[in-house]
Amino acid sequence: WPRGAVEPAPEGAWPECAWGRWEVLKPGREVYLLTFGKTLGYALEAAAADPRVGVVNARFLKPLDRETLAELADGHALVTVEDHQLAGGFGAAVLEALEELGLRPEVRRLGLPDRFTDQGKVESLHAKAGIDAAGIRRALAELGVNVNVSAPRAG
Repeated sequence: WPRGAVEPAPEGAWPECAWGRWEVLKPGREVYLLTFGKTLGYALEAAAADPRVGVVNARFLKPLDRETLAELADGHALVTVEDHQLAGGFGAAVLEALEELGLRPEVRRLGLPDRFTDQGKVESLHAKAGIDAAGIRRALAELGVNVNVSAPRAG
């Protein structure tokens, strides 16, 4: 399933970035979605209307940005989202780094189970695996952050 088309970026479309550092695309008060690649768009969609949910582009996987991870883990729950198998994946690396840093935030990992992966249209496979925007919203609800598609009510 890792096959899929990606449109080429126009010349100069990508701004300079700090090497090895993650990028906080949307600040959050309670929870951060840590993701990269194709699932980044799903995370932004799931978090768009809720100021409690932040989104981080974890664009550098090796080495893991431990400095940003430690900052995010201080007072926030974390949800990793990856379109890979969970076993030995990004979420596992995040848990390992948190352990080594002595940090214990609440963490949820979203990704593929450790089994043969179905074939089909990428979007439907992402939905089946629960790593699309709706699946991310369900995971947030399990953490007590019910994200509505519309903006949250004040108060």
